[in-house]
Amino acid sequence: MAIRQLGLSYHVEYTNCEKDLVNNLNQMKELMLEACRIAGVKIVHDFFQVHHTNVSGVALGADSHFNLHSNTDLKYVGLEIFTSQFDLKIQSLIDFLAEGLKAQQVSWQKYHRGTNSQLKPFRENHSVSRSEFPNC
Repeated sequence: MAIRQLGLSYHVEYTNCEKDLVNNLNQMKELMLEACRIAGVKIVHDFFQVHHTNVSGVALGADSHFNLHSNTDLKYVGLEIFTSQFDLKIQSLIDFLAEGLKAQQVSWQKYHRGTNSQLKPFRENHSVSRSEFPNC
């Protein structure tokens, strides 16, 4: 029996972001959709809303989904990704959003999802500061 996984899941946290961006619905939507395009995602539907001063949004891809939530007071953005499309440029998406949000810190965890019992699921942890971002 071949060992395979069904998808990858990422939990990304952007901290100390530019406050004026984090609470701007249109800019957050534009950043997220452009990041998806850069990663190679074919978006089939999106929905973004603002509640008080926090933005939440979902971008649905053909084989993926992306959930974004912001907290203006904390200058924080959280991003959750699930994809079964293994050729996406997820690192490019993460980096693009870090630059666009002007985040001072970004950390993420990567999970292998839907693995059979012969392969133990595992998690990778990553964290970089602003000075370590590409193109800074």
